[in-house]
Amino acid sequence: MGHIISKIPMDPQFARIIYFGYALNLFEEAIIAAAIINTKNPIVCVQDKAIEGFIQKLRYSDYLGDSDVIAGVRAYFYWKEQKKALQLNGEDEFQWTKNNGLSLFTLSKKKFFSSLFIY
Repeated sequence: MGHIISKIPMDPQFARIIYFGYALNLFEEAIIAAAIINTKNPIVCVQDKAIEGFIQKLRYSDYLGDSDVIAGVRAYFYWKEQKKALQLNGEDEFQWTKNNGLSLFTLSKKKFFSSLFIY
C-alpha cells in the first residue's frame, strides 16, 4: 500500500483516503471527502447565523449528526444531482446554492479538486 500511495502526487493522508475509497468502491466519495478536508466544507455557516448553519449541516447529514465531512460529501452529491435535474447554470445555480446553504465558490471543481494535487 505504501508503495502505491507514494506514487500518487498528493499529500499522503489524502492519497490514503482515496486509496481506501477506491478499494471500498467509494472512489468519488473519497475524492470529495479529501477535497473537503483540504479546502473547506461546501455547507455555508456564517458566524452570526450559526444556528442556521448547524441546521443546514443536520439537513445534509439526514438529521443523524454525521461528521461535517460526511455532511459535506452528501451536500456535494445533492448539488450535483439537482444541478443536472434542474439544469442549473449561472445566476440560477448561484441562487439555488445560496437558498440551500451551499457555497457555489467552494463547489467549483477546479479549485475544489486541484487543491489535492502537488505540482
